[in-house]
Amino acid sequence: VELARDQYALLANWHNIAVREYLHAHPTTDENLGSIGASLRPKLGKREVLKAVAVLERLKLISKDSKGRWRPTERLLTTSPEVSDLAARDHHQAMLGLAKEALDSFTGEERYFRAITGSFSQEVYQSVVEEINRCRTRILEMIQSDRGDRLTVYHIGFHLFPLEEPAKQKKGEQK
Repeated sequence: VELARDQYALLANWHNIAVREYLHAHPTTDENLGSIGASLRPKLGKREVLKAVAVLERLKLISKDSKGRWRPTERLLTTSPEVSDLAARDHHQAMLGLAKEALDSFTGEERYFRAITGSFSQEVYQSVVEEINRCRTRILEMIQSDRGDRLTVYHIGFHLFPLEEPAKQKKGEQK
């Protein structure tokens, strides 16, 4: 399901999406909702988990199954272009903070970090963006078709940004 503008509440806290994905991997009854927070990293209090469940239920992103367990109503969520820049920015800032913490709190076997720093043209920049989008689509397809046991909630982030002011040919510089 694609998220629209009015679902800013979902992106307001990183743990809303983490709780949803936890429920995907581990359908949980009302009695056990409080234990979710102890499983996530960083840990959440019961109040935060219950608030996340309330947001997810209000947005119809989770519901109870026939056994009274909370489950996501859709397999995947993606943001639409209409999601506000503010909502997306706040969410990305929170996730970047968690990524920074993950460098120290997870072993090299539990996390995967790779980076490329390089200088390239606007044409290559556009090609890189297109390639990241294709890669993101392939990963979403892999997750969508995953029929195995979902044991762990992960976050995957893609980041591409300049490390200098936008290029302008400086006076006296040759191309």
